[in-house]
Amino acid sequence: MKRTTSLALFSLIGLFTSGGMTQGQGDSPGKADIRGTIKRASTGGKANEVGSLLVVGTFEKDTAYEQAIVSITKDTKIEIFKGKDRKPATFKDLKQGVRIQATFVGPVVRPTPVLATAGHILILPAKK
Repeated sequence: MKRTTSLALFSLIGLFTSGGMTQGQGDSPGKADIRGTIKRASTGGKANEVGSLLVVGTFEKDTAYEQAIVSITKDTKIEIFKGKDRKPATFKDLKQGVRIQATFVGPVVRPTPVLATAGHILILPAKK
């Protein structure tokens, strides 16, 4: 009985958490939970929330989701990818039409689009 309960618990945890994607190094953006275009950006929200984004992309071999409502908190690290360098950015840089990728922290609620909090946002160059 204990083993069945543990297995069920781990399955549930897996259902509500992200796959632990990595940020990448150098000129590689790395894996992400989502990579896509910002369709909507809103400021404000809950106490620790700076704002939120609706991000729409496609499934790629190194992403987990194609649509997400992403909460940005004061703890979210935001960077812009320029050439081979990553430079600090702010929420003001996250505008409709901008391509980003995000890695999530904490639980991911799975309706479509998923609801998640970003631990890291990387602003990507526009697609050519």
